[in-house]
Formats: sequence, C-alpha cells, structure tokens
Amino acid sequence: MKKRILLIVLMAVISVLAVFTVLEAAGEGTSEAQSPPINTPHIHLGTKNEQTVDHDFFGYCGNTLTTIKINNREYTFWGGDSVKLTDMLLYLDYSNERVCKCYAEIKVDTEFGLGYEINLRESFARSEKGQVDLTEEQVKEIKALIDRQCK
Repeated sequence: MKKRILLIVLMAVISVLAVFTVLEAAGEGTSEAQSPPINTPHIHLGTKNEQTVDHDFFGYCGNTLTTIKINNREYTFWGGDSVKLTDMLLYLDYSNERVCKCYAEIKVDTEFGLGYEINLRESFARSEKGQVDLTEEQVKEIKALIDRQCK
C-alpha cells in the first residue's frame, strides 16, 4: 500500500514538473523564459538581413588600431581593414537577448570597443551589449580581412 501511495505522489510531482517545463518553454512560466537557457543545445544559422543599428557617419582616423586574437596569437593592425572591422562591430545590433556561451574563435579589441567575440563557422558576433547573427557577406568580409592581416 505504501508503495502505491509513493508511486501516485511521484507521478503527481512529475506531472506538475512537466506542466512547468511546458509553460517555461512557451514563455509563460517566468520572465527568464524570454531568453533561452545558456546551455540549451542549439544551432546558429546566420541571417540573410544585415543586423545593424542606424547611426550617423563617423569619420575614423586611418591609424585606428585593431587587435585580433586568434589561435592563441595576437595581430594588431591599422588602416582601412581596421576601420572596416571597427565600423562593422561597432554598429551591429546587439539587442538580441539570446546570448549563448558557444565558443567564439576570434576576439577583437578596437579603439572604440573592447571584448568583441566572433564565431565565423556559426556566423555570430557578441559584445558586452549582446549577441547578433552575421550575414554570409559579413562573414566573408571578416574572413578576407583576417587572411590579409593575420599572417
């Protein structure tokens, strides 16, 4: 008899937990359900539309320094590639609240922002402001820039 009561209680607890899990997945359980748990398995698909914020033109000096950390090495450069990467990273729309802990193989520091992280295989960038998907064109531009500057 005690085993039956224990089994019924256990089934009731499992049912309640299942309901809460469904509500959280639907975004109705807690305010945290708006952004997925950090360790939830997922994939990155990139985006077809550029995710940038509106901004006024800002003229950079050609000697703006950028440092890329990749494969345990640092590369510092200036000039057109530095300006291009700085501008791209500075004006991406990082407002997406869905920030994951996926590995970012590239770290970037510029004179206008520190601690950018980029994953070219999974097409995303992140900063202290958030995370954003990159377009195929943006990934190609960054790859070409790295090929030129990180030799």
